[in-house]
Amino acid sequence: MPETKNTCKVIDIHMHAVPFVDDGAASIEMAMAMLRDAYKQGARAIFLTSHSWGIDGILGDYYTGVHHLTKLCAKELPDLTLAEGCEVHVNPGTVDEAIAQLKNEELPTLNKTEYVLIEFSTYGITFEGMKKCVMKIVSAGFVPVLAHTERYDRIIEDISRVRILKQMGAMVQINLFSLAEEKDEIRAGWARQMFCEELVDFVGTDAHRTTHRPPCIKKGAEWIRENGKRNYANAVLYGNAEKLLLM
Repeated sequence: MPETKNTCKVIDIHMHAVPFVDDGAASIEMAMAMLRDAYKQGARAIFLTSHSWGIDGILGDYYTGVHHLTKLCAKELPDLTLAEGCEVHVNPGTVDEAIAQLKNEELPTLNKTEYVLIEFSTYGITFEGMKKCVMKIVSAGFVPVLAHTERYDRIIEDISRVRILKQMGAMVQINLFSLAEEKDEIRAGWARQMFCEELVDFVGTDAHRTTHRPPCIKKGAEWIRENGKRNYANAVLYGNAEKLLLM
């Protein structure tokens, strides 16, 4: 499948393409449509990060889905790498259980590394609660990657809080959609500010379905290319993920 002209290479570390597990792809056909769409826009590796609440108790179904999609992509999109992972929902009351599940391999980390994509409640968690979760995850030997960081009001209302969490050992993922297609200018502004202050480590789509949050890559990747220093833009789009997650 040929690339679109001027397509930027991207590694998407956050997509819900495994069907029948969470609120992501509703079928294998939809999952493949999402992967094709992402590939056309430049994705060359995609992490299949189903919600932890979906995987919990049916981990075998998740791995079956990953295996099936990997076989299909090997035939149709041979230069697209698929990697495992999940989006682990944590709050101060559940973080200890989540850590135990990660240690027992009941929840997958990002490509079997120590890096874990974590999600806080968008509302209803304090910054102190976020710090407590990050501290516990780091102390357990994992590296928390904050999913769609621009969506957490408790962090972004004071951007110095992003630096605090990073100093504690967390890393930052933002959605490419937020940079160039988000209609909420406040949310878009937060994503752009984090990138311009070089606080972002990874990008993703958080794509769920073809009909709801489809993969949006190209415009956000172009925005990064146009607004960031070349080396930093490359690191955020794919370099950090290649080095840390796909070794």
